[in-house]
Amino acid sequence: MDEVTSQEGRSESWRDIVSILFIAYLTPVAAIPVWLISRWSALTKWIVTAISIIALILLYYTSYSGYQFAKFQDAYKPVLEVQQALDIYGIEKGQYPENLEALKPKYLKEIPSTQMTYEPLEEGKNYSLKATIKDRNVDLGPVLKSE
Repeated sequence: MDEVTSQEGRSESWRDIVSILFIAYLTPVAAIPVWLISRWSALTKWIVTAISIIALILLYYTSYSGYQFAKFQDAYKPVLEVQQALDIYGIEKGQYPENLEALKPKYLKEIPSTQMTYEPLEEGKNYSLKATIKDRNVDLGPVLKSE
């Protein structure tokens, strides 16, 4: 009789294993199979459901923040391209140009349409590149500072 009982317990344990796998790997969706197949008490099911909902909310906020950051990076790329071109120009020539037009066509094919303010400083040994991207002020300078 003990052998039959333990065998029945093993055959029913798949429900717990599947429930745990759903919680571990698909937390936001886990509530549905937990409610349907688990042998847990109603309180445990409600706790698991609450955890799933919290995980879904956190997933939404982190995904949306990542999406916003990716959009900011896309808008930031033209400014970084200008900064890179300025740095290469400065390394090759020993000083930075008087204006951004000097970067064409060797360092940049065209000057991006992003609103930027470029100012050479310290007689061409330094520069300031300012832009407003997605309502954020960005102030860049040379990546490599000359001594």
